[in-house]
Amino acid sequence: MSGRFIELRESVRDATRVDVRVSGIRSKLATLHPREIAAIGLTSGVPFTPEIARQVCAVAPISAARRIALQTLKRRALSAARMRDHLVRKKVNPSLVERVVAELVEIGAINDAAIADSVVATQRSRRPAGETLLRHTLARHGITGDVADAAIAGASEDSSPREQAIAEARRTAARLPASLDARTRARRILATLARRWCDEETAEGAARVTLPAM
Repeated sequence: MSGRFIELRESVRDATRVDVRVSGIRSKLATLHPREIAAIGLTSGVPFTPEIARQVCAVAPISAARRIALQTLKRRALSAARMRDHLVRKKVNPSLVERVVAELVEIGAINDAAIADSVVATQRSRRPAGETLLRHTLARHGITGDVADAAIAGASEDSSPREQAIAEARRTAARLPASLDARTRARRILATLARRWCDEETAEGAARVTLPAM
């Protein structure tokens, strides 16, 4: 390795990262974040040694995993569980997955509580949503346990499933043709509420409020 030096160049594929190269060698040694380069103490022009090679090769896998995770989070928010799944699918070494997720949770880039609140609010804005539906929806986003409990408890303070069901029943009734008789209108409303995971008693109560003659 005598006579070779480190060359640092802005990555063509990602302007936030730096290609670490060795003079006289065509392929790059690694692509790292500037903070990772600073932690190693690399600068352009320093002699390339076995110790530098070891340090760069040690940090490269975790750097690549961080890059995958951060690029994904730029497109969409993920819970810790779903980020783990994503990194595994991307063939990240399992020993690095937990480390990356823990780092992202610590800096707030992954926030399960915020995701849970957003999921619950979105679900409830679309349709009546009781606890069963909310837990099912949160689980699909990888959120369970205490975080799910807190999000659902917070939502229950805003409006009850009955109030949500009544609102949905009224929206459904407004869309129905005026020519339908009361029984058919009630049947359509009940069917809509059932598809929204509304229990039978709540659905019937909402329909009676919406169609007093029922």
